Amino acid sequence: MRLGMIYVAFFSVGIIGGGAMAVSGGHNRTDRTRARENNADPSTVPKPATLKDYINDSARAYHVDPRVIGALIQVESAGQAAAINKRSDARGLGQLIRPTRRALRLDNSEVFDPRTNVDATAYWYSRILRQHKGDERKAIENYYCGTKCIGGKSAEAYLQRVNRARGVG
Repeated sequence: MRLGMIYVAFFSVGIIGGGAMAVSGGHNRTDRTRARENNADPSTVPKPATLKDYINDSARAYHVDPRVIGALIQVESAGQAAAINKRSDARGLGQLIRPTRRALRLDNSEVFDPRTNVDATAYWYSRILRQHKGDERKAIENYYCGTKCIGGKSAEAYLQRVNRARGVG
């Protein structure tokens, strides 16, 4: 995927107690233990990146509200990186459908990488938001079902779920 962000591979996403989403990968408690055993300062070992970090980084890069990106991910996949909708073939955290994945040049292995999927979700949402001249309501509904159902009952229900997930109305 060529969106200008650095991608980190081999991560898995899980929901942690209290509803916070986190990503575990590269550096973990074992690395900290190893650092202690080697008389190194364990605080210098990087902490695992969280899904929230990815959302904030991507939202900043594409000038969108991180609460919207987080809410889209929560509503679309409940924070499950390996989520697949068998009916629509939507995949990953942002539930990207095949035409979107193709437009973003994402292959099947990339779509399940949390960092890449969050970045693709933020980028795609930013494009939609620009198309609708900053109208978040239309952009969120468009993310859900394209332009064909903006203002429809299913799009309105989706908008309400996203707004609840981001703590609005």
